[in-house]
Amino acid sequence: MRIPRFSIGGLMVMTCALAVQLAAIRAALAIPDRQLRLAVHVSLPMGALVTVLGLVLGRRRLRGREVSPFAAGFVALGTAATATVLGFALACHDCFLDHLLNLLRPIESIIRPIWPLVDPSWAETVEYLLAPLPVFLPQLVVASVGGWLNTRFRVTIARRRPSPPGQPECLA
Repeated sequence: MRIPRFSIGGLMVMTCALAVQLAAIRAALAIPDRQLRLAVHVSLPMGALVTVLGLVLGRRRLRGREVSPFAAGFVALGTAATATVLGFALACHDCFLDHLLNLLRPIESIIRPIWPLVDPSWAETVEYLLAPLPVFLPQLVVASVGGWLNTRFRVTIARRRPSPPGQPECLA
């Protein structure tokens, strides 16, 4: 069996993603309003995915390598989707909570038979684990559409073209 190898860059990306997640969780726990804390919490999975992918793409760009058009579009529209969810949650957090509870009802009907087995002290933890699902999946679809659009039309990223010797590198 071969031991998996990690590059220093990959380790740095994972460390940065973990730091962003922990900072967001710590900031969310400091919010006294439970509804706003939940709004921040549901945006964490997509925020982490966009952060990691953005760091990887930025690293590739700095090294002068080609960047995947799908990944660039995914990051662009994924960031927009995450910002939209947070903006909606901050502008109308009562509406956001009602909308989130409506989205969680199908999941609740599936979990209801096993809910009595869950210790009451773990109820809020289970709620926080399930809450991002109905928000993360549409964000993932929107980001994937962004990746497809960018692959199809190449609108969100400029490619590097070689510049003549002695001149600064320019973007096409």
